[in-house]
Amino acid sequence: MEEMNTKLSSVMTAQGSVGVIGNLLVCLTIAKTKSMHNVTNCLLFNLASVDACVSVIASLELVIGRYFLPGIGFVGYCTPSFIYNFVCHFIIKCFERSFFTCSILSLTLATFERYIGIIHPFQHSSFLTRRKIIILLCSVWVISFLTEIPFTVAFIILYASDNCTIPTNDKYPGLLVQEVVKSFATFALPCIVLAFMYIKIMINLKSGAQHLEEQGVQGPPQELYRAHKKVTQALGFVVAAFFILILPGQILKLTITYTNTFGGNYGLASFCARISAMVITTNSAINPIVYGFKYTQLRRACIAIICPCSKRFNRSNQVQQDVQGTT
Repeated sequence: MEEMNTKLSSVMTAQGSVGVIGNLLVCLTIAKTKSMHNVTNCLLFNLASVDACVSVIASLELVIGRYFLPGIGFVGYCTPSFIYNFVCHFIIKCFERSFFTCSILSLTLATFERYIGIIHPFQHSSFLTRRKIIILLCSVWVISFLTEIPFTVAFIILYASDNCTIPTNDKYPGLLVQEVVKSFATFALPCIVLAFMYIKIMINLKSGAQHLEEQGVQGPPQELYRAHKKVTQALGFVVAAFFILILPGQILKLTITYTNTFGGNYGLASFCARISAMVITTNSAINPIVYGFKYTQLRRACIAIICPCSKRFNRSNQVQQDVQGTT
């Protein structure tokens, strides 16, 4: 089991490295391309930043497993080194869970911006002002860490006070209640909101296309619709990847947390937890690839930055840029 855990850690390290490079490239592209400085791309920049943080933690998985986990005592025998290693390991896990929560909330916020832009386009500029966007982005990061810090502090205190024994839900039901509330607020509820908003967006785009076709409308309105559709499709693939990858991994994680399925077998529980983390890391690693394939403007801007000699940043995309800047 230990050998398998090491192999999974190696895979996560490789995934994390790919995710860090890809997401930082997305951030660099948006930051250096003035035509992409709008609300939609600002939220994508934030999402890529969070995914980069998730990938950084994943890339350190092998180091964490090698230097901290072996020095943690599990039952009834306590030394300062056990406590030190446990504190270091759990603080890192706190950052990992906070970034994961931030990723979910950032994706929900980005989808909400597209929801307002497509369902209520005339309210977009007044509703999502620069000040409100800054407040929303700061709130996403603050909420993500505030929901994790109390649980982390309680877990560390209980571990030290119980003679280096891992706290269990049977012994401390308050931990379970706290985790259930946190999971609902930061995972289940955003999933429901994401699904609702995206269904509404797809219905609206479909009805809009049918209306334009029935009216025989061409020109700018048709280009407007296509621009909305391209950006929404890129975000849609990210949302789809989230449900395909994150949902199973999170369900497995919650099974480990809420039940005694593994009967105190920490080796097996650790193995399953690493599988869950690996699936979640995969989502952060593939998001930049999704942007590259489905978001033409981002792809061309990225190529122009990587290869300055190929300044083929096609101006036929100008309609899409104008739309994103005003909706």
